Amino acid sequence: MITYKTPAKINLFLDIISKREDQYHDILSLMVKITLFDDLIVDIAENDKIVLEVNGNAPLGEENICFKAAEVMRKKYNISSGISIKLNKFIPTEAGLGGGSSNAAYVIKGIDKIFDLGLSDEELIETGASLGSDVPVFITDAPWIIAQGRGEKVRGVYPDFKFSAIVIFPGFGIKTASIYQKWKPSLTHSECWDKIKLCSNSEVNMNFLKKYSYNVFEKIVGDERLSSLKKNLMNFHAQVVGMSGTGSALYAVFSAQDEALQAKESLIPMGYQVFVVESLK
Repeated sequence: MITYKTPAKINLFLDIISKREDQYHDILSLMVKITLFDDLIVDIAENDKIVLEVNGNAPLGEENICFKAAEVMRKKYNISSGISIKLNKFIPTEAGLGGGSSNAAYVIKGIDKIFDLGLSDEELIETGASLGSDVPVFITDAPWIIAQGRGEKVRGVYPDFKFSAIVIFPGFGIKTASIYQKWKPSLTHSECWDKIKLCSNSEVNMNFLKKYSYNVFEKIVGDERLSSLKKNLMNFHAQVVGMSGTGSALYAVFSAQDEALQAKESLIPMGYQVFVVESLK
């Protein structure tokens, strides 16, 4: 039996480079994993089936990405034994926080360890990419990741920098696929792209985030509720405020944890689900 705390992520930079012939999109993103976790247990089942137990807001059975990950691993590596998965959900779904992708990545890594498959990172990432664009982000152990391609091309970044933040779930989700379909290409090349692609450990700090944080989907989603909430967050003296992924979660980065805690106390009475988090290091 292997127990994991599977982290969420936030996108501090996210842009679309182009639409591919396979109808997916090439993206560029700088992500950081945060101290908001689901609990996951992966074990060998007594029978020869995949057994999934879910507590919290997530799909059940074959619709759950954890089930799909176990199914892919069993078929790909001829595993005849059953697999037991227990998932306790705390990361909001359809929020742009990567909770499902994180769960799937750790199911893959857990099965690799339990059955002593000895898979390389490249093999694990290839399997993860077949399940979802964000899964490779969580296969790698790096706390900060630059993702390109569909998300399967990942480079770890290890800055000597850590921040406190709040993550705000507004109470409604957004389906990723529908948002990507609304994107229209621009003829201009963003000057930020090279800065993000080539950034080094020493460059990633608060000033870097303040200068380069961006999410193309904020305009594409165009939800007045999120726009209003973002403006409200600016009043709490956050250093950086943005949307993660395709939403609906917003984040606000602070210089000190006590500022994050004060912001949380002000937002909870408004009916939002608010988490105080730190960047993983």
